[in-house]
Amino acid sequence: MTVEHARRGWRIGGLVAVTVLVWAWFAPVHAQAQSAVSGRQAIDQLVGNTAIVALAAPSKDTQDGKLYLRHDGTAVWVNIERGAQPVVVNWRLNDREELCLDGLPKGFQMDECAVIEVSGDRVVLRVGATSSEGHLVIRLEPGNPHGL
Repeated sequence: MTVEHARRGWRIGGLVAVTVLVWAWFAPVHAQAQSAVSGRQAIDQLVGNTAIVALAAPSKDTQDGKLYLRHDGTAVWVNIERGAQPVVVNWRLNDREELCLDGLPKGFQMDECAVIEVSGDRVVLRVGATSSEGHLVIRLEPGNPHGL
């Protein structure tokens, strides 16, 4: 083995080692970013961003619903019924760290608050024993791209 051949082997081996080290360093960070969070952590991810809500099986009578939580405790809600207009409501976090919406229009009031889970850009709502999974597709868009 020549000295040049040995140097080339060290360079390739060093490059592989650096690649493995970088992957090992950043892989857990990426995995953490995709972990589901709930409670206050989930609400913190919703505030200032827009949740887009669609039926898992959309129909011609629906549109994408939207929920934009503002920092001041108000929210703009657009129902999934086609032609629904934005409504300003109030939001709060109860002592169980569930999201409560107050001031919804008649027929949409909820007696219970919702557990929110966020994983990446996916959101799941749970109210009592009922879950949005399989019924609604909820994704989180950064900021307020729809001007709510």
